[in-house]
Amino acid sequence: MKNKKLSLLLLLAPLLLVGCDDQASSSSEVSSSESSSSEVSSSEGSSNSEISSGSSSSQSSESSSSSEAITYHTVAELKEIAKNYTSSPSEERYYIKATIKTITDAQYGGMVIEDETGELDVYGTYSADGSLRYSALEEKPVAGDEVTLYGNLQTYKGEAEIYSGWIIDFTHEKPDISEYKSVSVAEARKAEKGDLLRVKGRVLSFTYNYKMQPVAFLLADSTGSIYVYDNVAANTVKLHQDVELTGTKDYFIAEDDQYSAEEFSYNGSNQLTDVTVISHTDNSAKIDYSFAEEITVKELLETPVSEDIAGKVYKSQAYITVDRTNADQAGGYTNYYINDIDKETGSYVYTQANGKDYTWLDQYENQYVTLYYSPLNAGFKQSSGFWRLVPIEIESTGLNFDLNDATKYTINYEIKDQFDEQYFNDPDLVLPSTYSNEDLGIANVQLTYESSNKDAAYFETQSDGVHFHTTKSNLEAELTISATLEGYASYSVKLNIETIDVSSMETETVKEAIEASDSTEVTIKGIAGPSLINQSGFYLIDETGAIAVRAANSKDMFTESFEMGDTVIIKGTRDTVGKYPSKTQIVVDNATVFANLQENTDYPTTSFIKDKDVEYLAGLNTSETSHTAEIYTVTATITKGEDYIPYKINDGNKSLQTYQNSSSQYAWLDSYVGKEVTLEVALCNWNSKSAFKICILSVTDGTNTSYNTHNYK
Repeated sequence: MKNKKLSLLLLLAPLLLVGCDDQASSSSEVSSSESSSSEVSSSEGSSNSEISSGSSSSQSSESSSSSEAITYHTVAELKEIAKNYTSSPSEERYYIKATIKTITDAQYGGMVIEDETGELDVYGTYSADGSLRYSALEEKPVAGDEVTLYGNLQTYKGEAEIYSGWIIDFTHEKPDISEYKSVSVAEARKAEKGDLLRVKGRVLSFTYNYKMQPVAFLLADSTGSIYVYDNVAANTVKLHQDVELTGTKDYFIAEDDQYSAEEFSYNGSNQLTDVTVISHTDNSAKIDYSFAEEITVKELLETPVSEDIAGKVYKSQAYITVDRTNADQAGGYTNYYINDIDKETGSYVYTQANGKDYTWLDQYENQYVTLYYSPLNAGFKQSSGFWRLVPIEIESTGLNFDLNDATKYTINYEIKDQFDEQYFNDPDLVLPSTYSNEDLGIANVQLTYESSNKDAAYFETQSDGVHFHTTKSNLEAELTISATLEGYASYSVKLNIETIDVSSMETETVKEAIEASDSTEVTIKGIAGPSLINQSGFYLIDETGAIAVRAANSKDMFTESFEMGDTVIIKGTRDTVGKYPSKTQIVVDNATVFANLQENTDYPTTSFIKDKDVEYLAGLNTSETSHTAEIYTVTATITKGEDYIPYKINDGNKSLQTYQNSSSQYAWLDSYVGKEVTLEVALCNWNSKSAFKICILSVTDGTNTSYNTHNYK
């Protein structure tokens, strides 16, 4: 154990006095002052509070030569004192010895400290004389260290905190280097969770929090790359520096993603945590990316999240686009996209700073580039997993397309995905006989199609293209798609399809699916009812009940030919989902439309509950998850708030609000606002809240009826 004395003023500290303004500052930003006083500023319009030298009234009688005269307080005691300071920080400072639980802001020294009596936030920390901000300290305490702070107090937004803490002393146990195994980056990636590792490499890029403060970085050597998640380390090293560090191997999964990660066998983001930087030196040499694997964006995005590729660096030809939807307005955003060379297959760039960390991509907007990038971690949207991408460096601009890949590109990007594995009706799919792409320099690729079993499927050339048909049911066929381009390589693929007679299939009723156990695979026949909101799916309804259905792939489910009222056969997993670890919403998850029987009709309402009112619904207990598989018909008045304020229904006694992300999702209700109407509503609790919200399926005012078709095309 080694003590780090951060100031020569320890013995003078009890004599210091704090002068404060009349306003409490927002705990969102701390600025540095390089003088003998430190200044804490507000990003929310509060006036500044300056800390200056002086004499503390409460401690002036204490002996500055005896540490025994210093009064140390517990977390619980400081919380009680802080209750007296709700409009501005206390002038008096207080001592506390505690353990740092976490560093929340590595630039300003925000942290959470704890002792046996509880936890306490610290807004910002400085050297012992208040002259240097945390990030400017040559040696600084980190999580796990015992620290002595001398700080003033306030209550901000109902929570006690140390407003400005001067670091008088801390005890830091440096890692015993002998306990850490020296490994290459590739070996670090293969190490087991919890292994203590010592690694050398170069800093490739940083990731940032919403304040644009670095919180992590990618580290690489000649063998590969790995994500290093430690905000103190990220604020210590610089871009492209040579770094040696110790860390603990980890696989991180966000708490809200635990269920989805288990479902899709995602092991987590391969990374190093609890990092100590041993050394970091500048290196102006160009980064050698020879370790990066060349891959197409499409191939990367199609890599299952079960593969351990998080934090690896890849090289691709890509097309950069930017979505600046209302970026200059409140609630607006900027999204950057990395697309494949087809300009369509791609994904957004992962950011916590609303795109501010990737403005360097602006100069490449709507351009082809050669890009180094990484799938940082996996995200989960409803019931599908996807890779979150972070760009690292643009090697060059322009497109270098090899025409020997033209035939392969044509089939894999333009043709193959038009076919399904199973057919229940004749699709009469029209396919091209030639393909050209001016951007890529592809001209007149010839396409041919063959079927091994013409009783199951066949191709027919007509004036508008090649038509694909299926005929008899319960047969299989192998389809061969071939592409040729004179003077260049040919390419072909084989696809297996089957034709199915759905009239003989065994299916379950909606009621049987509702009553099934969690994680049960179900095949249900019913009517595609109104849409879900904030979820990609719809309510499946038959004479026996209604259940929420969430799509495995929204694009595949909600095609132009899929309409509300279609009779469909759905395959999926009956489950109860919610915010981990709670399970509060019944759903058929990861669902696909196994067959659309092309029979459109009104959905039945015989199972709907018609003798309850809004007051009754508002009183239901969310622990009774069966209510999320019920549809109610009620009479109520619709009200509407502004912007993100939800629509509500009110029966004069109680109200219920809609589950929504923005008012635009229920804009179809606007003509009914202020009217007493009859509504079909479903209770929902996707995020495990303490009260149900509603999804409105339909509204009738006695003359007109409108339906929720939000997800349908």
